[in-house]
Amino acid sequence: MDYQRVLIPVHIGANSQEVAQAGLEIARNLGAKACFLFVKDSTLRHYLSLTGYPSASPGRSEEEVEQAMNVMGWRVLEDDLALARRLGVEAEAQLLGGNPLAAILAEIRPGDLIVVGSHERGSLAHPNLGSVARGLVEKALIPVLTVRLGRPVALA
Repeated sequence: MDYQRVLIPVHIGANSQEVAQAGLEIARNLGAKACFLFVKDSTLRHYLSLTGYPSASPGRSEEEVEQAMNVMGWRVLEDDLALARRLGVEAEAQLLGGNPLAAILAEIRPGDLIVVGSHERGSLAHPNLGSVARGLVEKALIPVLTVRLGRPVALA
C-alpha cells in the first residue's frame, strides 16, 4: 500500500514524544507526510485543573478554560512539529475537540496509516490497550500500528 499520511494522535505527557518520534520515523521510511492530532477533551481539562494551570482553575469562565486548553494543545503540537523538522519529515498539526476516538476517526482519509501509543499493561497474551488505541484498532478502516510505551520489551 502507498501511504500518503501517517496520523499520529498525541497528548500531554512524556510518552507523547515517544509516539511522535516513532510515527515520524515510520513516515520518513514510507515517504509519507506526518499529521499530528491533538484532541482537547475532558481529560485535558482535568489535567490542567490538577496542575494548577491558572486559566483552568475553578471559577474561571468557559472561554478561559478553552483558551488554556488551546494553548496547551498547541504547545504539544509545536514541540512535535519541531521534532519533525529536526528529523527532516514533512508534517502538519491539527488541534481538534470533542471525543478523542470520534475526532481521530473523522480525520481518516484513504492512504492514511495511524500510529498510536499503547501502554500494554496487560499480559502479552491479553494486552490492555488504552481506550483510544483500542477503539482505533477496532473501528478504523485503515491500518493502525501501536507503539509500546514506557518500557522496552524483554525478549527471553
